[in-house]
Amino acid sequence: YHFARSWDHLGLTHVEWMIFYMLSLFILNNERTYGNAIICGLCLGLISHLSNLYYLYFMLIFSAIFIIYKWIYRIIINKKVQTQYGFKAIKLAVIVIIIALVMILPQINSFTKNLVLGSEDKFKIKDISRPFGQLFADSARPLNYFLPTEYNPILGGLTRFLVGTPLYGENNGAEQSLYLGIIPLFFALIGYKKWQDKKHAGGLESKQDFLIRFWSVAFLVFMICSFSPYFRISSNFFIPFPSYFLYKIFPMFRNYARMGAVVMIAVCVLAGFGLKAILETFNSGRKQFVVMSLVCGAVLFEFLNIPPYRITSVNKIPEVYQWLREQPGETVIAEYPLEADTREVLFYQRIHEKSLINGASRGTYAYEVMQKILDIENDATAGILSFLGTKYVFVHKDRYLDCEGGRILGAIPDLSNHSGFELEKRFPEVDVYKIIAEPKDPETVRIPGKDIKTKSLEINSENFRQGFFAFKAGEEFIYLIKYMKIIPVAVLKVSVGEKEKFDEIYAVSLKAKLGINKFISRFLKIDANVVSLFDVEQLCSRQYKEISQAQGHRLNNKVVDFDQKNAVMGVKDKQVKIYPCTQDPLSAMFFLSSQKFAEGKKIVVNLNPGKSNYKLECEVSGKDLLKLSGNGMRCWKVKAEYFQLKNGIKKIADVTIWFEDTDKKTPVLIEAITKLGFLSLELKKGPEGEK
Repeated sequence: YHFARSWDHLGLTHVEWMIFYMLSLFILNNERTYGNAIICGLCLGLISHLSNLYYLYFMLIFSAIFIIYKWIYRIIINKKVQTQYGFKAIKLAVIVIIIALVMILPQINSFTKNLVLGSEDKFKIKDISRPFGQLFADSARPLNYFLPTEYNPILGGLTRFLVGTPLYGENNGAEQSLYLGIIPLFFALIGYKKWQDKKHAGGLESKQDFLIRFWSVAFLVFMICSFSPYFRISSNFFIPFPSYFLYKIFPMFRNYARMGAVVMIAVCVLAGFGLKAILETFNSGRKQFVVMSLVCGAVLFEFLNIPPYRITSVNKIPEVYQWLREQPGETVIAEYPLEADTREVLFYQRIHEKSLINGASRGTYAYEVMQKILDIENDATAGILSFLGTKYVFVHKDRYLDCEGGRILGAIPDLSNHSGFELEKRFPEVDVYKIIAEPKDPETVRIPGKDIKTKSLEINSENFRQGFFAFKAGEEFIYLIKYMKIIPVAVLKVSVGEKEKFDEIYAVSLKAKLGINKFISRFLKIDANVVSLFDVEQLCSRQYKEISQAQGHRLNNKVVDFDQKNAVMGVKDKQVKIYPCTQDPLSAMFFLSSQKFAEGKKIVVNLNPGKSNYKLECEVSGKDLLKLSGNGMRCWKVKAEYFQLKNGIKKIADVTIWFEDTDKKTPVLIEAITKLGFLSLELKKGPEGEK
């Protein structure tokens, strides 16, 4: 690891500063003195100056794991809650944090200033976010830890056969040099076995028990966190890993393979216990010295690492680039996904010699335009590409399976029915589309969530009286809510009640009840019931009642009254300004079902569940054949962007809704891409039975 890291990032070879901090943290835990707290803070601060910010990031995660582990160990293993040192522990933690911040803040001064005070340069903050697609190339695979590095002159041959396989991945040099070693793992297992034997015999020291358990946990946690954002079994089955969620919180970090350094440290500590147990079986220092010499020699051989010297042939050219080379004239192409690694794309440009849309540098206007065409399925993308003079689009199907370039995580974009593209030619891994869309100036297209004018929210509610409410009293709809299309999370039951009089207006009572999955409810109990009074003439919400409670939180019992005429909302003796024709979360779906659909029609839905204003910008894409549970049905497809209108305008999710092509226009499927992942609501049972 040290050899490989020294080829490209010398600072990452300095893992010793992490070890100093870990040691100081354990010392502080054993001896809670102010002096030890100062040393601990200094060690944490030195990581950023003398090593790398990645390691600082990892040590913050390490500290959080240590604190959580210690709390759980004390309650479950020791079966006691010790509070006498609580206040002093907080003071010591504050000292560590203050000292570390004093050292770190000058190093990240410009970023901190822009983040806190704001910056006129809109690219300064955005520059820290790394492309999501790079997480896959810079993540670890399981075999990276258990196979010798390819550059070992003797053992490396065992690995070369597996480079490029799903369990090893591509060899990206230093990033995949994470080999833990058979010898260290052997000693770690011996240490674990000795710990088990002592535990069963009743002669185990509490300190040793605490340490072996903790480092075993750290080993597993950091190894799992180092893997790719998700594991793909098939095109519709994805298992998300921690790096997916960590990236959503800390988008400036993309290389989670580097967590392998912490995994190695954990193995070293556990191996130390095993080696100690073996050395104790020898009664003379000379024998111990001989054993140690043999062990160290074997480890040096196992981790021998010589930089690559082989000549790699580049004569084999993909068929798609040979075809492109033969195309006449000046041709501009765009290779999707745009956020995938561009090195291979640029490498083959020497063959076809055509201009590329790919490769815009951060902080430039070209990069700003690129943000508007990342989603190839977006209706505006084809027009902007046409404006830029693009003739062909290359869709690399294999890259989409490991990239967040499409609307759905890991899914290959479907352009078969897209009006802006026409299929030109298919290759084994690449589909080539010709752009047939009319040019669209990128200046007229906004990046979702940015530069939204509040004037566009001013809607005349009279425009929405052209639809009608077609649902009948007693009808019930049951939706299954899934996470990532595979994990059932909850069941949503929606029912339609009788008409009732409300302030001289007749409204229909809409009810919804959320039922959490039984397995999830063991850990988190959530009760939620809502009632919406929906004005079937004005097609808007008049009152919204919600009774909900999550485990550990106070009961939320609120009643919201909508004064649609004066555009104000009453909740808890307060009046909040709302936009015309504001809906609650439940009535919004029935409002959309009540509209007359036509291809290309735009519908804006204002929402407010009782606190903040939201907006759903919808566009009817047209009719689509939807298959659910093996059954096909004709549906209207509506694409929408969901925004929160608080302290500025912030995009929350992309939403796609399929409405059954009937007079009722029942919502049969809702898919939402949020920062926490992919959610779907699928209609399982309607008033006419199984769907």
